[in-house]
Formats: sequence, structure tokens, C-alpha cells
Amino acid sequence: DSAMAAIRDALADGRPYTERELALIADRAMLAGGAERTAFDSMVQSGPRSAYNLARPTDRILQPGDLIMTDIGARYRGYVADGGRGFTYGPANPEKMAIVAAAARAVEAGLAAARPGMAAMELNAVIQQALVKSNYEQYSSEARGHGTGHGTGMDPEEEAPWIGPGNRTVLQENMVFTLKATITVPNVGGLRTERIVRLTSGGVETLDQFPMELHW
Repeated sequence: DSAMAAIRDALADGRPYTERELALIADRAMLAGGAERTAFDSMVQSGPRSAYNLARPTDRILQPGDLIMTDIGARYRGYVADGGRGFTYGPANPEKMAIVAAAARAVEAGLAAARPGMAAMELNAVIQQALVKSNYEQYSSEARGHGTGHGTGMDPEEEAPWIGPGNRTVLQENMVFTLKATITVPNVGGLRTERIVRLTSGGVETLDQFPMELHW
């Protein structure tokens, strides 16, 4: 949350920033907030580069109308967090704004559906179906078998449960995992919306609070 707030506040000053500068701003905010270090190399991708599923930040300067993809995590006392937000920067066309909304709706569907006792693949199917309804399934990395979430704790993404197709792992109370939607449209751009949650007896406790549908 502090990293995304720092990016938001930096962009509010109106001066041009590069992807690399924004990644450093995010890193400094996490360290200032008590993180021991980042969980992985912070990712900020803009414009056409936001259509790549994963990429390191570069010296590309953000341009008005860009879609921005971020994937950021912190490490604290041996535990790690992993989250992502995407947003439009400056005036954006309706298609780009629709991509932001579609990713947020897909993750919201997963947050609402998650319950102990359901199989990981069932939760994955909920998010997938939301992407189908938004007509963005074909542009989703999750639709290509990457899954819509993963466990996190001591490692940012290699822990169970994997929220993906065919995984019959039964979700249990107090499991901590992410739920995400990644939409990448060639020649347009893309983003990832990723929330970290703890499964409770009645649903989920979200461990991050930053809004999902962002236009800066």
C-alpha cells in the first residue's frame, strides 16, 4: 500500500517519470515503512511495455494515456508480500479504462467467492469466468494456464496453494495467497491487479487496502 501511495503522490507533481524512477520510489517507500528489503525486483511497465507479462523497469518515460503495470512486494521478518496494481496515466481512451475495470471486477469476483472447503481450481474458475464476461479472457495470462493466484508467506510465489486449472487442493482457513487478473492486449497495453488475502471461516481478509480501479 505504501509503495502504491508513493507512486500516486509522485505522479501528482506533474513532472515526467521513468519506469525505473517509479520502481525506486516504490522500493524506498517500502523500506521507509519497515521492510527489510524488497521481496523481488519491483516491476513497473508502461505503454506498449505494459503488454508484457513480466518485465524489468527501463528508462522509458511515462506518456499521457499509458496503461501502467506494477508488481511489487516487501520482505519483513522472513515473511513476504506480493501485490500489483494497474492504472491509466493521464487521459486514457475507453478501451484502456475498460481493461482496468475488467481486471478489478475479476479479482472482486474471486474475493467474494473464496471460502474454506472449495478447491483451488474452483476459485480459479470464478475469476476466469469474470474475464470471459468482460470479453478479455483471450488476453489474460491466466487463461493460458498461468493461474489466478498463488500462496505466499516465506516465498513470494512458490508456496501452496496454486490457484489454477486442474488443482484440486482444498482451500483451508488461514491460508494466505494472492488473487490476480492480468490482461495484456497487444499494441494497447496491459496491467495486473493482484490482492493478498488470508482465508477466514467466512471468506477472506484482505491484507492490502489500496484501491483496484485507478486512473491517475
